[in-house]
Amino acid sequence: MTTERTMRGLAPELSLVIPVYNGSQTISLVVERIHTVFASMQFDVILVNDGSEDDSEVVCAKLVEKFPHIVTLVQLSRNFGEHNAVLAGLSHARGQYIAVLDDDGQNPPEEVVPMLEELKRRDYDVIYGHYIKKKHSWFRNAGSWFNDRIATFILDKPKNLYLSSFKVMTRFVVDEIIRYRGPFPYIDGLIYRTSPEDWSDTSPTSRQYQRSLALFVSKTGKVVAKHVFEFFHRAVTVVGLRRAIHILFECLGAGLDLDR
Repeated sequence: MTTERTMRGLAPELSLVIPVYNGSQTISLVVERIHTVFASMQFDVILVNDGSEDDSEVVCAKLVEKFPHIVTLVQLSRNFGEHNAVLAGLSHARGQYIAVLDDDGQNPPEEVVPMLEELKRRDYDVIYGHYIKKKHSWFRNAGSWFNDRIATFILDKPKNLYLSSFKVMTRFVVDEIIRYRGPFPYIDGLIYRTSPEDWSDTSPTSRQYQRSLALFVSKTGKVVAKHVFEFFHRAVTVVGLRRAIHILFECLGAGLDLDR
């Protein structure tokens, strides 16, 4: 992993972490919008190129040159997957508050503003954004659906609370997340481990999103085998559902430690 860090001095109020995978056609527009939306506050942007096979590295490097006091590029040696990329970005984020966005523009930077305001006003630790209509591929939507159902089962979260990749967190939560040193991070599981007691969902309607508000208060974690479904989801992606189930039961039968 290599890093081009350009921001110095005092920590900004807000850091925006964006994992980038084959996002060369969209990431420039996303960063430009961020620059416009947050022009009146101190912020920085951490781009994590997760082994993209297109020109994302070149495009991100140009954004560092264009916004040298704002943009940091973290270059991963290969494709490690979204959660590892987010964890790498969080490790470089210096803001008092941290937002995580996708690289395709489907998480409008404008929506971070009311999410951040609500987080401050209600003293929340985390706020999730919830799509009204997703425009991702059917395969990615299926993976998101699967993760949500497994998280509901294992983490005992309310069914109407959607754990999306679009979120705003406090510095405290991020500092706890980045303590993780295992090979298979599951970001929402780590959030829950940090503060799992109360989940609330108010979901006021916005232009493109319903903002699901999640309130967390510290308590002993309920994350039993928190990496099992992260491992399972990756296995489904690589080898298919039937083989993934077989592998999962083999690992559990052999007593594989998935929590290291």
